[in-house]
Amino acid sequence: MMTLVIGIKSREGIVLGADGAATLGRAGLQTVQQRCKKLEVLGPNIVFGSSGQIGFSQKLTAEIGERYKSEYWYKKHSLTFRKMLEKALVPHFKWELESAAPLGHLGLQQVLSQAFVALPLGDDTAHLYEINERGTTEEKTEAVPFASIGSGQQNADPFLAFLRDIYWPDRLPNLSEATFVALWALRFCIRFGAGIGEPIQIITLAKSDEGNWEATELTEDMLKEHREAIKRAEDALRDFRTGFQQKQKVAEGLLSPSEFK
Repeated sequence: MMTLVIGIKSREGIVLGADGAATLGRAGLQTVQQRCKKLEVLGPNIVFGSSGQIGFSQKLTAEIGERYKSEYWYKKHSLTFRKMLEKALVPHFKWELESAAPLGHLGLQQVLSQAFVALPLGDDTAHLYEINERGTTEEKTEAVPFASIGSGQQNADPFLAFLRDIYWPDRLPNLSEATFVALWALRFCIRFGAGIGEPIQIITLAKSDEGNWEATELTEDMLKEHREAIKRAEDALRDFRTGFQQKQKVAEGLLSPSEFK
């Protein structure tokens, strides 16, 4: 399945965003695109998103959801949680890879999956984990606070790094900044990438006014301000281009200084 899922760690919590197009087909044959949600809220304060086969994603969703209820993961600390998560998920990834191995490279490409899981743990901090193709994990930190997975990753990662370098090069973003960057990166990749598309889905994990961790799926009304901010940023780049071109014409004698705006 063609997918782009973005995860960003912020000062106040986590932002996860995903495109909303599912490509149907099998064994290298693509048939049609359909809308689908790739991020799921598995409890009041745990968010899961994955790339790859829908069926495998459903297995992971069920596994994480059930274990979160029964093993009280939210009371654990990061290292303990990661060990428990990997113990639960690695067998699923191993089985998928072994079952696809006889089909060769094409079979492996069909089952390779990655995922994100975001939740608060015993230190009362929201954590973001990237789950790789083997079922092992990497936590997003202030050093590397963002990641993307799926077929759109080759476009998303450089754009995310570019925006980070501009807006928050030496710190974690706040929740609003992380939402702005996630939305802009998704819009960019949908416009200029292949196989991913609208609607965009964004979920935040942050504390409510009552002090409880809550996962909130943002509506279009909630995203309106961010979309307007993206337009202003893009317009500012266009204005810079126009001013730069006029300055060059003045330098070349093609435009008088009095005509330069």
